[in-house]
Amino acid sequence: MSLILNKKILDLGCGNVKSPGSIGVDLFINTEADVVADLDAPHLPFKNETIDEIIMTDSLEHTADVRATLKEAARLLRPGGAIFIRVPHFSSLHAYSDFTHRHFFSAEGVRMLFQDNRLYNHYTINQLEISYLRIRLWKVWRWLGIEWLANTFTQVYEKLFAFWFTAMSLEIRLTLNTKPDKN
Repeated sequence: MSLILNKKILDLGCGNVKSPGSIGVDLFINTEADVVADLDAPHLPFKNETIDEIIMTDSLEHTADVRATLKEAARLLRPGGAIFIRVPHFSSLHAYSDFTHRHFFSAEGVRMLFQDNRLYNHYTINQLEISYLRIRLWKVWRWLGIEWLANTFTQVYEKLFAFWFTAMSLEIRLTLNTKPDKN
C-alpha cells in the first residue's frame, strides 16, 4: 500500500488495457490512451519529476531505443518514484510471435543495462537501478519448482535451459538511483 495520496501514475504503451487510476499514453488514438504520444519521441509531454510511478506492460519491446525510452522515463520520475516493467522473456513464444517486437530480453541483459561493467559501460543507464527482477515461467514450470531454480541460478537457466523450460516474461522494478549520471 502506497503512502502517497493522489499518486500520479503513467501507463506507457497502455493499448486497450490501461491500468486503473493511471494516465494512459499510447501512440494510437483508438486505445484507452488519455495522451497520444510516441514513446520513441525524444521527449514525452510531461514535466520533469512529476510522476510517481510508470507502468510499462508489454510495451518496452516495441520501442526503437530501450535505453533512450528508459532515460526519458527516469526524467519524469519524482524522487522515490518507480518504473514497473513487464516484457516477454527471450525464450517465450510471445517474444517472437508479434512482428512489432524490436527487442528480446534476458535477465542477464537487463542487469547489464543498469550495472557498471567494463564491456558495455557506455550503455549503462545510471539514473535507474533494479530493485526487483524476476523471470516468470508458465504455470506448469512454477508448480514443478523450475521458476525458483531459474531465478536462483539465472545465468545457468538462461544459457542452458531456457528453451527446455520456456519462460513467459520478465518482471522488473526500477527506482531512481542516487549516483550521478556518467553519460
